[in-house]
Amino acid sequence: EEDLSLALSILQEWMSFNIPSSEYKKLKMQTSRAKLTGKDLLEFIFELYRPAEDRVQRKLRIIEKTPAHIEHLLEIHALYPGARFVHIIREPKNTISSWINTPFAQSRWLPWYTERWNRALSAISEFAQSAPDKILTVRYEDLAQYTVDTLRVVCNFLHLRYVPEMLTAFSGQLARSAVIE
Repeated sequence: EEDLSLALSILQEWMSFNIPSSEYKKLKMQTSRAKLTGKDLLEFIFELYRPAEDRVQRKLRIIEKTPAHIEHLLEIHALYPGARFVHIIREPKNTISSWINTPFAQSRWLPWYTERWNRALSAISEFAQSAPDKILTVRYEDLAQYTVDTLRVVCNFLHLRYVPEMLTAFSGQLARSAVIE
């Protein structure tokens, strides 16, 4: 029941992704045949967006980066006990500045963002205490300044082979990031 509410909240956040109505019909048919769990719904959504070549090769590596899910790590871990989480933390004033300056900012009131920051840190701390081997915290500034070394640490944690091509996929994004002094 709890995992279904988590999945439904994720689906609600993804409504803007324009999931085709034909896919919703498939999901509705699955639901009418058997009790749909939160895990079923999550896997349905992940499968919908999984590249075709990964389906053929039967690879399953989900990378999900919705910031609000930081408050649901315990539930996600219960659904996927083998999952590993990489927490990228950025210097607070840069983070809050970034949040406030987005066109879809939920507020322009600094205390609201400070509370959000504190809730996120509490959620990370609670999860890290319950599953310390499942989470790696990486400083954003280290990722930007010591990219190769930091990426090697992340790859090692995720049991991935580091390949230099990883650096080129998003290289421009780090360079464009604003830092407030």
